[in-house]
Amino acid sequence: MVKKLTAIILILFFVLFFASPAQAWSPRLERADYIISSSFSEIESLQLKLNISFDAFNELDTLFHYDGQNFNLQGTWLLNFWQRQDLTTQLRLSAATDFQEPALAPSLGLGGEFSLGERSYLLYSLDFFLLEASSRLVYRGGFGIPLAGNSGFTLTVGNSYWNRTSPNFALGIRVQF
Repeated sequence: MVKKLTAIILILFFVLFFASPAQAWSPRLERADYIISSSFSEIESLQLKLNISFDAFNELDTLFHYDGQNFNLQGTWLLNFWQRQDLTTQLRLSAATDFQEPALAPSLGLGGEFSLGERSYLLYSLDFFLLEASSRLVYRGGFGIPLAGNSGFTLTVGNSYWNRTSPNFALGIRVQF
């Protein structure tokens, strides 16, 4: 089952990757999020999330996660299938890893942003990890507040692949490039 699922995800990725002309794939670093995630009593993790845009439909999020003891990594391929002036919805194909374990954890989800005016926005994501035995859902929701022309604060609530048991609060700084 695991081998078939991994093969299907890889085939889908390669078909969509090679179906576009080479000129369309010009990667650009769109934004970076620096995030501190905590419970009420202590800091749980430090995170760096980089968003790379290839074209109007394909993006890649990379999340570097440090919990005080371990470095972890999550990659998410974002397919923008619903784009309007005030709403973006994306299909999320993710793979997370814990460097202490040799396996990848694939997931499928939805996410996006909803504009609340000039530059404020709501953000959301919901991922379902396919091969986990329990607590398969990873969710995040929050809002962004503008700070300057190309930066702002994000305030979110949710969990992560590495801590799915309880929600955490996260304060982040988003910088657009």
